[in-house]
Amino acid sequence: MILLHPFMLLLGLFALVPWLGPWKGTHTLQNIMRSLVFLAISFAMSMPHLDVKEATPARILVLDRSASISEAAKKQSLIQVAEFQKSPDCHLVTFGAPLDSDDVSGFSSVTSIEVHRTRGQTPLSAAIARAQALIPWGASGSVTVASDALATRPDDDRAIAALRQQKIPVHWVQLETVIRPTTPVGVNWQTPLRKGSDSRIDVRLVLPAAGGNGALILKSGQLELARSGFSGAG
Repeated sequence: MILLHPFMLLLGLFALVPWLGPWKGTHTLQNIMRSLVFLAISFAMSMPHLDVKEATPARILVLDRSASISEAAKKQSLIQVAEFQKSPDCHLVTFGAPLDSDDVSGFSSVTSIEVHRTRGQTPLSAAIARAQALIPWGASGSVTVASDALATRPDDDRAIAALRQQKIPVHWVQLETVIRPTTPVGVNWQTPLRKGSDSRIDVRLVLPAAGGNGALILKSGQLELARSGFSGAG
């Protein structure tokens, strides 16, 4: 911390006024409070400034090692883990399969997030929020998120938006998923479903690497309520 106007600290001498001469108060507690006010004013006018620009930028790696990540991607991510540890101020936030302690010994801190979901929050959003907490407000740094994005929810977007509000760049590394059929990973009701009225449902699908096409069918028991086709690349 530096003082832009250190000479203003001389105003702190006025803290002696309540104890001297005709200005001396009769109540000790009041004298103390008045002295503290003078000291606070002089300190504020000296304009203290936290010089964080010279500090080493923090690098945070958010690593997804959940069951949906392929084994090949998990092995490949170890290269990135090793690369991150070359930075002097690096931190790891991970969830899913644990890493060997030898593989992460070079990080300044390692945080493991529980995989089970809490209400309104996914492991990914909790990990991103933890990454934000590792960078003090006003300090420089960056966050790299390595994930397959299968668990994304609106709260993940809010967590990333909070980082960007703090002017912290966020980099995304797409990890390969295990081979699986077309999978719905997000269903959002845009309007309430009522009999006799139109409603909208947004569904996010993850397709196999080779792509795919098919139909989404909404049913109530055996009754088909709606159908929509899809096609695309994985």
